[in-house]
Amino acid sequence: MRWLSWNSQHFYRHAGSLYFEHIIKPAFGLGEPDPSKVAEGQGWFRKHAGVLDQHLKGRQWLLGDGLTIADFSVATHAERGRRSSQLRNSPARSALTITAR
Repeated sequence: MRWLSWNSQHFYRHAGSLYFEHIIKPAFGLGEPDPSKVAEGQGWFRKHAGVLDQHLKGRQWLLGDGLTIADFSVATHAERGRRSSQLRNSPARSALTITAR
């Protein structure tokens, strides 16, 4: 429950704002991405991706010895934030490998 809560309060929030600015707004003709919102979202996304990387050091999964819903939840939002904000070298790379396991 801890990682699902962390994801919804920290990671998803900022990945979602980047997704909105870079993907949704152009798709629906809502204008260009707001540079201040993008910069804020990127900063928070990188910060929280770093927390995730630290936690995953020496671990294969977020919790225990097997894949859980938390792994899927966090990995989905890691990829969404990374792709939508062009953060190709972000610390979220550890989270992204969850989906390939």
